[in-house]
Amino acid sequence: MTTTKEISILKLVIDLIKVDNKIHQEEVSWIKTLTAYYHFTTEELQQAHSISLSEAISNLQQLDASERLKILKLFNEIVAIDNNIDINERILHAAIQLALQDNTLDQVQILTVEAENFDNYDRQLIYLEQKENKKLSDSIEKDYRSIRRSLRNFDIDFFFYPHIIQQYTQSQSYIAPAVDLLFPTFSHDKGNSKKLLEDYKTSDFCSYIHKLMGTNIQFPPFDTFFMLKIQSSHLSNSHTVDFLCIQSDQQPRATIDLLIDSLDIELPYEAVPYRGCYRTLFEMISEKSKCEYDILLEGDLFYLSQEEQKMVLEIRGAERKTLFALFLIHKNGISNRTFATLSTQTALGKEIIAIYSYFAKEKNYETICNALDAGSEPAVISNLRDISKRNSHIGYIKRAFTAIPSLKNPHLYYPRNIKGARTYNIGLSRDKIKGKHLSSNIEEPLKIQFFE
Repeated sequence: MTTTKEISILKLVIDLIKVDNKIHQEEVSWIKTLTAYYHFTTEELQQAHSISLSEAISNLQQLDASERLKILKLFNEIVAIDNNIDINERILHAAIQLALQDNTLDQVQILTVEAENFDNYDRQLIYLEQKENKKLSDSIEKDYRSIRRSLRNFDIDFFFYPHIIQQYTQSQSYIAPAVDLLFPTFSHDKGNSKKLLEDYKTSDFCSYIHKLMGTNIQFPPFDTFFMLKIQSSHLSNSHTVDFLCIQSDQQPRATIDLLIDSLDIELPYEAVPYRGCYRTLFEMISEKSKCEYDILLEGDLFYLSQEEQKMVLEIRGAERKTLFALFLIHKNGISNRTFATLSTQTALGKEIIAIYSYFAKEKNYETICNALDAGSEPAVISNLRDISKRNSHIGYIKRAFTAIPSLKNPHLYYPRNIKGARTYNIGLSRDKIKGKHLSSNIEEPLKIQFFE
C-alpha cells in the first residue's frame, strides 16, 4: 500500500506537470513509469486526483526537515522537465517551496476554496489585513510603484485596497463597476457606492473575502498577509481555487522580495532528463526504494548481502570487476576526462593496474605483468579509456542487478554517468559498501585496505 506521503507527492507532481496546460511526452512517460513502479491502484490514482493542494501540502508539512528538503529537490527537477518554466509553473512551484522549506513553513498557508466568485483574481497579489495596521499600510503605499514594477516582471499585478479606492473614486463612471467587481454579492444603492467604497477599510475587504470563501475555511492566523491565486482545480465534482497566503511582517517589502526570489527559478545548467526525476523520486519518497542490501566483496566475487542472506552478482571478467570496484571506491565519481587521459602513469591508471591484478586469473595476470615489463600499455588501460568499451562493461554490470528478481530497486546500484557533471559514480552511501577497499598513495605502492 502507498502512504499518505506518497499520494500527496504524486498529487503535487501531477499538478506541476499539468499547470502549464501543456503535457509533454516526457511527462506522460514519467507518470506512467512512476505509477507502474509503485503499483498504484486505480483507487489510489483517483485519491491523488481527489485530494486538494492544501491537503497535500499539509500532509507533507508534517515530515521532518530533511525529508521535506529532499522532496523540494525533486520538485526543482520536475518543473524543468520540458526545458521551459512558465508563470503558472513558477507560481505553483513557489507556493510549494515556501510552504515546505524550513525557514518559511510557519509563515505560509495554502487555502483551497470553491471557485465561485474567485475567477477575477488571476495573477494578483492581494494585501489583506485581519487587524488594521496603519504602519504597514503606509509602508506599502510608499513602495507601491516599486512593488508593482517588481511583480510585473512575472506578469503579476499588485492589489492594494487603499490605492484601488483612491484610484476608482476619482471618476463617477468607475465607482459602480468598482463596487460590482470588489463586492459582487453586495446589493447597494448606486448613489451610495462611493461612500461604501470610502468607508470600507482593508480589514473590511478581508472579512468580505473570508465570507465569500465560506465560514468552513480556516483563514490564515496572520494579522496581515499577502494572498496570491495559485491555480484552478477540479476535485471530484467540484471546481476549486487554490491560494497562497504569506504572512507580512513589519517589513512588507521583504515579504514581497521573498516571494519574488521563489518565483525567480532558472533552468539548470543542463536540463534534467525525466528519468533523473523519477530516479530521485524512487530514492526519496518510498520505503521500498531504500537500499536493503549491502554490496559485499569477498575474494574476487561481489555479493548483495542482507543479514545472513547473500546473493552473488554475476559480474564476470577482471575488467568489469575492476571498473565496478573503481566506482565503489571513488565516492565523488570519476570524470570522463580522467578516463580519456588514462595511462599507466596517471594515478587512476596505477590504481586500475593494481585492482586488475587483484581480480585477474593466472593467465591474465601473466599477460599484464609481461606488458608492464616490456614497457607497453596493458589492454585494460586502453579498453577502459575507450568510452564504447567502458559503456559496454557498465551495461553488463547493470544486467547483473536486474537479473535478481527480489531486488526491487536495481537502479540505485547502477553505475551512472551524471549529465552536466560528466562524471561516473554509484550513488550509494559508504555504509552500504563492505569488503576490501583498494586505495593508493602517490608516494607509496598501491595496497589493499578494508572499510571500517
